[in-house]
Amino acid sequence: MHDAIVAQDGKVGYVIVGASDDRTAVVENSRTSDHVVKCDTLEEVAEAFEIDAEQLVKTAESYQKAAAGEEEDAFGVSAEDMVPLDGPFYAFPMYSVQTATFSGFLVGDHCEILDAAGEPIPNLYGVGETALGMAGVNSAMFSGAVAGTDAAHSING
Repeated sequence: MHDAIVAQDGKVGYVIVGASDDRTAVVENSRTSDHVVKCDTLEEVAEAFEIDAEQLVKTAESYQKAAAGEEEDAFGVSAEDMVPLDGPFYAFPMYSVQTATFSGFLVGDHCEILDAAGEPIPNLYGVGETALGMAGVNSAMFSGAVAGTDAAHSING
C-alpha cells in the first residue's frame, strides 16, 4: 500500500472504517481530532477530504467484492482478513512512511503478549510494529487503542 499511497497526488491515502468493524469504537473515541470525520455515506467522506466521490465508491465496491470472496483484493489481502464496509463511516488521512519490522511479539486479539504456549501474559501488552510486525502509524494507533482499552477494562473491572 505504501507504493500506491506515495504514487498519488498529495501522497496521502485514507483509512475508512465502517460500522461493522469492531474497531469503530476506537475511531469514535478519536474524533476529538480534526482529522477524523464521521459520515453517513461514502460521498460525504469524499466531500470531507475533497477527493473524487465516483472513484471512492468504485474502490469501495471492489473492496466489498474482495471481502465477500468474489474477487481478488488489489493489495493481496485475503477475504478472511477483511471487514465488510458499511455506514456510518469513520475516515482519516494516512500518510505512508516506509519502515520495516520483520518480527515482533506474538499478541492476542486484545494486544496482550502471548507466552510460548500461546497464552496471554496477564497485564502485558504489545503495540505497534514491534508487537505486530506491521509497520506504520495506523498499526500503532489501532493496536495502542485496543491495548489501552483492554488494560483499562482490566484495571477497572
